[in-house]
Amino acid sequence: MMENQLNQVFLVKRISKFLSLSKKLGLEIEIIKKLESLISSYNGNLYIIGGNVRDLILNKKISSGSDLVVDLKVNQLTNILRKNKIEFTDVGINFGSIVVHYKKQVIEVTSMRKDLETDGRWAKIEYTNSLLDDALRRDFTINSIYCDTKGRIFDPFNGIQDLMKGKVKFIGEPIERIEEDYLRILRFIRFSFKYSKTLDKSGMKFCLLKKNKIKNLSFERRINEIRKILVLKNIENKTNIEKIKLFIELSLGKKINTTYFSDLCKIERKIKIISSLRRLKFLLRFNKLNKN
Repeated sequence: MMENQLNQVFLVKRISKFLSLSKKLGLEIEIIKKLESLISSYNGNLYIIGGNVRDLILNKKISSGSDLVVDLKVNQLTNILRKNKIEFTDVGINFGSIVVHYKKQVIEVTSMRKDLETDGRWAKIEYTNSLLDDALRRDFTINSIYCDTKGRIFDPFNGIQDLMKGKVKFIGEPIERIEEDYLRILRFIRFSFKYSKTLDKSGMKFCLLKKNKIKNLSFERRINEIRKILVLKNIENKTNIEKIKLFIELSLGKKINTTYFSDLCKIERKIKIISSLRRLKFLLRFNKLNKN
């Protein structure tokens, strides 16, 4: 899609004083701009996506590594990096994704893509140079907000509006998004409690409907997501940990005991040492993990 078309359809705002704000919040914008200059020399475009964009919009300190998307094929991207002697790992290359190691920074860079087939765990993908096609394959509106290095925001599904409300909303039909990758059930919970103190009822309804499909996922994917959930402040009260107890049990393959969990969290907050592993072991203190 041409730049002027992007401006007309998806450009919703510009971040004021973008460069100074990026540096203030801890975004490695100079490194990102360096990568962009290499990519643009091959007529490619680069966008920041994911948590960095949400942090910029909310004016919060950058809380995660940078995720970038480019409208070049992944083999074109790797050729550019090799020519410029920039190190990368290609562990996710079959899914159009690589990890760049540059000036002590680790940055995930992914080619824009669209799904051809999905089975609830993995997707067969195809390269696209369309921002809209790339956005359509994403899970939530707040995860489909793109930002260029000039601070221009492209928001095809009104993700900014949902972000400001603390609402996690599936793109399109929730059941279809969930069936594409059942990890999205756990991601829905994680993002909900990261940006809100509650779970959106409409989205939760579909997560409950497909909850047993969580077991179709690899144990590694399940446990990684659960550990991210367990360190969120908004799950530390008795009400919220009980709301997601069933999902944790399905993910771990064991019953958990939430008694005194809130007390453990209070102690951790007091000593300023938050441990997902400690919290996980505490919930499972009467059980052992079942990796089946």
